[in-house]
Amino acid sequence: MDKQNFIINSQGDLLKAKVRQTITRLFKSQLILLEELTDNHDEAMNKLYEALPQEYQKLLMLADYLSDDKIDSNRRKVLKEGNDSIRELENFIDSLNIK
Repeated sequence: MDKQNFIINSQGDLLKAKVRQTITRLFKSQLILLEELTDNHDEAMNKLYEALPQEYQKLLMLADYLSDDKIDSNRRKVLKEGNDSIRELENFIDSLNIK
């Protein structure tokens, strides 16, 4: 494990910094997985589109459930939940009497 440099100004700052770092790493990994899922989906849809006769290609486009808006919405949800989790844990840490 790499050494971490934290500046401690008050009780709980070290713990809050570690929580923030860990939760941020978690939701960044979820964003990477979402991006990989999107890429895999697009690749599969393109292969299917190219394999279908032209008269069925429009139907395939109707069935494509993973729109750019849906991807952006999911990305925003991941970021919101990650940030909400950090805030919730920081508030909990603030309520502790750490010595």
